[in-house]
Amino acid sequence: MTGVRAIMALVAVVVAGIGLMAQNAAGAPASALAIQGAGILIGGVVAIGLALSSWRPDRRAATALVAVSVAAVVATFATGAEVHRWVMIGPVTLQPSVIVLPFAVWGWSTVRAGAALALLTGGLAILLAVQPDAAASAGLLLALAGVAAARRSVSIAEAAVLAVAAVSLVWAATRPDDLPAVAHVERVVAEAWRANLLIGAAAVAAATAVPGVILWRARSAGRNDVAIVGGLAGLWLGLAIAAVLANYPSPVVGYSASAVIGWLISLGLCGGRWTLSDIARG
Repeated sequence: MTGVRAIMALVAVVVAGIGLMAQNAAGAPASALAIQGAGILIGGVVAIGLALSSWRPDRRAATALVAVSVAAVVATFATGAEVHRWVMIGPVTLQPSVIVLPFAVWGWSTVRAGAALALLTGGLAILLAVQPDAAASAGLLLALAGVAAARRSVSIAEAAVLAVAAVSLVWAATRPDDLPAVAHVERVVAEAWRANLLIGAAAVAAATAVPGVILWRARSAGRNDVAIVGGLAGLWLGLAIAAVLANYPSPVVGYSASAVIGWLISLGLCGGRWTLSDIARG
């Protein structure tokens, strides 16, 4: 297991570094690179803390995690903008959904859904569609499907939430969203490729590795981790596919401190429980 963790940590460092190079090649200003670097540090610290912790949410804690996720998405509607995806914290714009969704998936994956958890998760799916955020909607739907596939079973409440998430994705994907692609945030792989073939090729590999490393982790996931790994693999696969098909941020490879924090948190959650002695052994 230590070797698996070491590979995941190495991939995280390499992908984050390639992302910074791709953003720079795509024309990102120094301030954006600095914010992305800060996001990498914050996400790394949180990921290590999660990996060292043996705590797992029970039903009440899982419900609380999803409730906090709902509250974070609701906060985006206070901006008054036509598209409700971001919040301003000082000079920094954050996208709460990609930070909190890994925690929501974690809660969903550790218990079977009761009425409160199912209602909150269904509400979260609807809120993501209202924003509208088809990328996050796709990520949530595939996350729920990934958990169901890992468990090889689904309750009536969980099937109902899956149906709500599917309808929400269709709604989000078909709603008008005319926001143009933002340089060094969206379509960043193509921009980096045009600027430098070597960096562009590295960006393609890194973009593939964002969901790929979690999908690879699924091969060796233990009984206690298989559901969370399946859920997080689905989450990042959905976000990555949306970035290819439409004008949504390229996760980690494109500029978004929120996405890199959320991705590193996901690696911490799905890497299995670490101990300090594991880290000392490498």
